Amino acid sequence: MRFFIRRPSSVIGIHAWLNVCRKRILAFFVLLLFALAPDISFAQGTAAAIYRINCGGGDAAPFAADQYASIGSTASTGSVIDSSGVSNPAPQAVYQSVRYGNFSYVLPNLTPGASYTVRLHFCENYWTQAGGRSFNVAINGSPVLTNFDIFAAAGGQFKAVAKQFNAAADASGQITVGFSPGTAGQDHNPCVNGLEVLGGASAPSAPANLSAAGGNAQVALTWTGSVGADNYSVKRSQVSGGPYDTLATGVMGTTYTDGTATNDTVYYYVVTASDAAGESSLSNEASATPTSVIGQGIGLTGQYYANPNLGTLVLSRTDPYVAFDWGGGSPAPGMSGSNFSVRWTGQVQPRYSQAYTFFTDTDDGARLWVNGQLLVDNWGSIGEANGTVTLQAGLKYDLKMEYVQRDGSSSAQLSWSSQSQRREVVPQSQLYPSDTGAVPPIAPIHLSAGLNKNSIVSLSWTLYPGAFYYNVYRSTPKSGQEVLYQSGVTATSFLDSGASNNPNISTPLPFYYQVCPVTADVVSPKSNEASATPLTSWDPTNGGAGFTGSNGQLHPAPPTNLQGAYHHGRIFLTWSRSPDDNGNYTDIFYNVYRRDPYSSWFQMIATGLTAPGYVDTAITNGNTYQYYVTILNGNGQSGASTS
Repeated sequence: MRFFIRRPSSVIGIHAWLNVCRKRILAFFVLLLFALAPDISFAQGTAAAIYRINCGGGDAAPFAADQYASIGSTASTGSVIDSSGVSNPAPQAVYQSVRYGNFSYVLPNLTPGASYTVRLHFCENYWTQAGGRSFNVAINGSPVLTNFDIFAAAGGQFKAVAKQFNAAADASGQITVGFSPGTAGQDHNPCVNGLEVLGGASAPSAPANLSAAGGNAQVALTWTGSVGADNYSVKRSQVSGGPYDTLATGVMGTTYTDGTATNDTVYYYVVTASDAAGESSLSNEASATPTSVIGQGIGLTGQYYANPNLGTLVLSRTDPYVAFDWGGGSPAPGMSGSNFSVRWTGQVQPRYSQAYTFFTDTDDGARLWVNGQLLVDNWGSIGEANGTVTLQAGLKYDLKMEYVQRDGSSSAQLSWSSQSQRREVVPQSQLYPSDTGAVPPIAPIHLSAGLNKNSIVSLSWTLYPGAFYYNVYRSTPKSGQEVLYQSGVTATSFLDSGASNNPNISTPLPFYYQVCPVTADVVSPKSNEASATPLTSWDPTNGGAGFTGSNGQLHPAPPTNLQGAYHHGRIFLTWSRSPDDNGNYTDIFYNVYRRDPYSSWFQMIATGLTAPGYVDTAITNGNTYQYYVTILNGNGQSGASTS
């Protein structure tokens, strides 16, 4: 670049000439700056990355190979990671590698006292459920995460989640990120997949996945939180794209209900996140239309047929909604898992006066009519199909859905959407059964009962769609007339700590259970019956050989030569067989009793053994256990063996 400057001919001209020179020189240096630094970019809220580390792995640009870590172990997986829930996620390779154990990262060469943003990337690649792992994280000794559960935070295995914190470098210009075991969960191994240190404290990223659902004079909002956010602001407009008025500030969670909405008015919402460094940009926009049309439905009439042609009716019932995944199993008692069909009939009540799109997602085929109009004709195919019809809010329209299952997996789902209604399974409140004599919802199936590790009766059963809660019934001894034992159980499992046996009886008694769901204040029939026998405590020195039982016969002699040996976290017991009163070795069973270090009584830990040996795996290293073995036959239980 060259400057051509002509010399002025007067004093006044000299001043103008100098101004021109200054402007041209300034322009020259601005151009020079961009020429020498072409990679400079200016973005609001963007902080320069000082460290990006692939914890436990190699280079994964822009993340560098693992470094600055003290001890710990590394591992990796080839599974695909879902990072859709993370703003500005790390590369796949970062979430696929991990450093775990009790370790820390010491990040040097920072400015003492300066503010930085520390961003941690996590992915649970081992545990398949929440509660498996918990650990703590501290930055420069200050806790930032306590009993952190990656699976719970991310919402599943192989799903990424990030946490962001503001921190200042210490007097040595270092930031130390420490990972230590937590106190909850089964596994206390801390782990981390990626680590970033960004220059300066930065405002959080915008919230994601904002959704809005209209109710009666209100709109419910939910969104995915921003990493490092202290609170959120909710903004609203009646025009898509804004401008938006601020409804609320300082919202601490990721949900908000707008109680100032007017029915039948369309509203548009956005959310921002804030921390000490400032406010984020706007989230995605979500809209909803509040309405007073909230149905009182209880579901559709479901008629189940034992062939694929809707020809042999097995049962009718009221299904709260159509959202079933039977796998390859039976859809109802008395039916096979293949070659069946279902017809759901009733009415649907829309919330808004709009065009509705109805979706069927089935394996195998389906057909759907709404208001007499065939919307879906997918009888010979597997998968999703849809059709659209215009409906008026509050009116009830006839609905019929037919489903066929031939072989393999079986599932059926009916959902809908409109301009104001986000896509969802058509809810129970908007469905009304047809008048075909349908019975209330059938009972839950597959009730099972057993004992947990503390010898407490543990019940579990399959989820019934639309159940408000479950009632548990119990009886003992078996009478077939179980009485209500516990009401209002909201989970699909129950622990009966009140089930116990008399310690002075030789044969423990079983407890019998049934469960039934309550949906829309309708109580279903009871489930199948399941039983469990709580293990009893017993004084094995009470009774024995020569002791006359209630049947007037002598009890058998106790086993002999009981011996125990410890090996690799187990205790192996063996003993010698003893004959019954008639000298026979047949029809003999053994019970094993154990006394723990801090107990004054013996607990039965095994019953009905047919061989003279047992392996006790429920022990704790370092404790001393005492054992007895008894014989049980038709005459009763023997006294105790030697311990």
